[in-house]
Amino acid sequence: MRHRIRARRLVGVAFALATATAATVPTSGAATVPDPGYEWAIQFRGDFGLDADPETVARYEADASLSRSYGVALTSTEEAELRRRDAITSNLDDLVGELEKDSSFAGIYFDQVAGGVIDVATIADPVSVARIATRLVPAGASVRTRKVKYATADLQDLQASVTADWGAWHKEGVKLASVGIDVRANRLRIAIVDLTEASRQKIEAKYGPAVDVVFGEEPQAGACNSRTDCGAPVKGGLSITGNGWVCTSGFGAKLVSTGSLRLLTAGHCLKDSGLAATWYHHGVAIGKGWVHAYFDGSKADAGATLWGETGARNWMYASSKLDIRNILGSKSNASQTVGATVCRSGQTSGWKCGQISATAVDTSIGGVLIYHMWWTNFTSGGGDSGGAMMDNGTSAMGILSGYTSTQSIYSTVYWSEQATGVRPCYTSTCS
Repeated sequence: MRHRIRARRLVGVAFALATATAATVPTSGAATVPDPGYEWAIQFRGDFGLDADPETVARYEADASLSRSYGVALTSTEEAELRRRDAITSNLDDLVGELEKDSSFAGIYFDQVAGGVIDVATIADPVSVARIATRLVPAGASVRTRKVKYATADLQDLQASVTADWGAWHKEGVKLASVGIDVRANRLRIAIVDLTEASRQKIEAKYGPAVDVVFGEEPQAGACNSRTDCGAPVKGGLSITGNGWVCTSGFGAKLVSTGSLRLLTAGHCLKDSGLAATWYHHGVAIGKGWVHAYFDGSKADAGATLWGETGARNWMYASSKLDIRNILGSKSNASQTVGATVCRSGQTSGWKCGQISATAVDTSIGGVLIYHMWWTNFTSGGGDSGGAMMDNGTSAMGILSGYTSTQSIYSTVYWSEQATGVRPCYTSTCS
């Protein structure tokens, strides 16, 4: 078994959906496009605490004058409110950093249904935590505190123990899909493929009452055969092909140690195609695969090709050819908290925004154990692998890795850089 180097994790991991599944399909395979109808709009609006009445949704979706920058129709007032909340989650570093110093801290999430409330859990006196939170919350933010049973540090230690036993459980016929902290439930959630009552009892008997054992889907790789022709310069969010595989470009990037240019995508795309394969967009060569971090115990499912772009290097294809954005920075792990807005740009499923539902989850992606994966409350499709995860603005958040029937899974910018030495370009020259 590989030795695990325990890096600092973002506390406050959570699955936001009570019925969340836990396995992921690498998104570089056969194209499966989520239903574009009103169902997602209704769910999105409900998840964000907006009017989700079906008649209202149908009326809004039929109104071409409304904004769709979040992937669903929103009034100007609703869009302004969501951007206000996004500004709050972009400024949580100081608060999270201070809370993490306290051993009684038990997690944080952003409650969108409640109108954007920062929820802080502790095993100590909530009043004392409230004093800290009130002092450090971003302007205009509301905070609530609650007392729970398990501190984050205790659940993280338990998570490390379960993940260390991953291979042993597999030999016993118990196939783990993911292991992560559910901050709302204050439990460690362990997802099992083909869950049986016997396997549930085995897990609970070994790890005790702090675990919640649930059914999990096995993530799969998803290359499709075909955003396909966007023209120079190469941007994030486009269809790229290599040795018969189809994935999505993530971010124009550079090797931190030398400044030489790279193009970020999913690590499994480069491994599955053969690292020496040349990647193309619309028949034009981008460069050969350079590195991938798709192996058991990796910090991220990320990889990079060589890249010689002479044009703007920080452009992103977002919702359409008329929505090309400049990536100007990235969000820290701390600001990518449960409940925060996240959007995906994928070659198969396009542009969709939703919420982060879990953070720092050790996850099986196509049968490969990857640490530190972030989960969302919306799915993706085959060919979306490597696609950009970002806010609904100009900040990079991560690289899409896989999906289940209800969720998408990605590696954050921080962990992608730790795994590959490559970070996105934040200027047109990538200086």
